[in-house]
Order: sequence, then C-alpha cells, then structure tokens
Amino acid sequence: MEKKKFKKLLGNNLDEYGFKYIKKSYYRETEEVMIVIATQKSSFGDDYYINYGFLIKGENPEVQYPKDYECDTRGRFIFQKDGKQSDNFIPDSLCEREFSNIVKENLEKVIKPVFDFGLAKYFEIYPELVVVANLKARKYLKL
Repeated sequence: MEKKKFKKLLGNNLDEYGFKYIKKSYYRETEEVMIVIATQKSSFGDDYYINYGFLIKGENPEVQYPKDYECDTRGRFIFQKDGKQSDNFIPDSLCEREFSNIVKENLEKVIKPVFDFGLAKYFEIYPELVVVANLKARKYLKL
C-alpha cells in the first residue's frame, strides 16, 4: 500500500468513529476531552507512527485544536507483528484489510472507552500509562 493510500485509509476508518480532519490531525471531542489522532513520519525510514492524545478541555480552555504532543496524556497505536508488539507502520508491508483491522482494534480498545466512559476509564484499563500523563492530568483525575 502506498503512503497516500495509507493516509486515506486511516482517514476513512477515523471518519467511521466520528473524527474530523482539521489542521493535519483528526479530532473528536466529548464533554470532557478533545481526542487527537495524527500520523508521524519516522526519521529513520519509511515507517509511520499513529499517535493519539487526550486533552482535558476544562483544564485547557484556551486550546482548540491541540497537536498530539500538546495533550495531557498520549500514546501510539500498537499491533502484533511477528509475535512482537510494534508501533511503527510500514505502508508498503501492509495490505489494506490488515491495516484497517489494526486501526479499528486500537480505536475499540484504546479510544472508544474514553468516548463512552471518560478519561478515567483509560487509566483504569491501562494503569501503567499513568507515567505518561502530565501533572495537570494526574491532579484532575486524582491519580
């Protein structure tokens, strides 16, 4: 799959979950958080990362469309590759169906619980990721 198709397919999958493409990132918000998903090109090859971030709206009222790295907590989509966990996507090595399945699996397991139950659910499911949350998020969530 070529790079253009990779990005288009990602966008199509995110559209299904209500994300809108604005300023080179995808956004969806709940009452509590702004959720950001963006691609990042690797500096070391043709790999891409799919980054996500959660910005607590009440703690950041001045921020309208944050970049993923400006969020209160963030991470990357991951998948199993050759029996190992990976976070780098090489478009030429993925078929469209495989890539769509990976994106949807990450959306269901990582992003959708925040849509449905709030940011606290994210840390309930992934308590080890508290170390990635900034101090503002930890105080807000009383972690």
